[in-house]
Amino acid sequence: MRNLKLRQLTIAIISIIVLLLAGCMPTAEKKEDKLTVYTTLYPLTFFAQEIGGANADVKNLIPPHADPHEFELSPRDLTKLTQADLFIYNGAGLEVWIKRTESSLAKESKVKLLDSSAKINELNQNDPHIWLDPLLGIKQVEQITEAFCKLDAKHADYYNKNSAALIQKLLKLDQDFKEAFSFKHKPFVVAHAAFGYLATRYHLEQLAVYGLTTTHEASLKELLHLKKRIQQDQIRYLFFDGTARPKVAEELRCEMGATALELSSLEKLTVKERAQGDDYFKIMYRNLRRLKQAVKD
Repeated sequence: MRNLKLRQLTIAIISIIVLLLAGCMPTAEKKEDKLTVYTTLYPLTFFAQEIGGANADVKNLIPPHADPHEFELSPRDLTKLTQADLFIYNGAGLEVWIKRTESSLAKESKVKLLDSSAKINELNQNDPHIWLDPLLGIKQVEQITEAFCKLDAKHADYYNKNSAALIQKLLKLDQDFKEAFSFKHKPFVVAHAAFGYLATRYHLEQLAVYGLTTTHEASLKELLHLKKRIQQDQIRYLFFDGTARPKVAEELRCEMGATALELSSLEKLTVKERAQGDDYFKIMYRNLRRLKQAVKD
């Protein structure tokens, strides 16, 4: 009995010492004073990482398998955001769930929310895919840079320097697209009408089986018109976004004898793209080569 009491007393003393030591230890600083940033889309993640460099910890809040259009925040996601400095979202109607989140975050945290489309005047109200136009991507980059500089003014020069380098790359991408499509070309056909801004910028014609989402399917009349255009313009390719093959688009491809090619909307990286070490520019240049092949042949 005496040994038991002695053992219990020893354990109690050790526990008190551990607690006292823990209380005396300084709290670990948040990732060496880095900005904690969350985004909703891969292009925004890429832009923010390029701008923030070593001074920002940037992560995409939405898992690779989830749809950014219909995503629902979990309590764990909300906790992450309440501890963050900045939450960047695309806007332009993409993340319909954002409005439900804003009030909760305003009450529970000081995280800044950034709508990266807020200062873009060329918006088509129904199309959120602004990052596929390099010049509109620059406007997103500028807004992200401004937010970083406000949150971390002592590193403003660093963020501005990184931003300038990124903008130069986007300007080069824009110039390469302009030169690639300087010739007379035929339309291109996509399963998912995500490439409207890109088509408008470079004077291309996008024909789509589905609208801006795969739930917006072409009517019978629209499908008949699409078949007529494919035959009339001798279109040989049908583009799919990633590996998904929506049923109506695949049936049309088979019926018309078209070849399937991937054209990435870049909303998220596929498993294959991650494994290959792809990034925004590598994928955009691959899109360029495939589009050029399709509208020229």
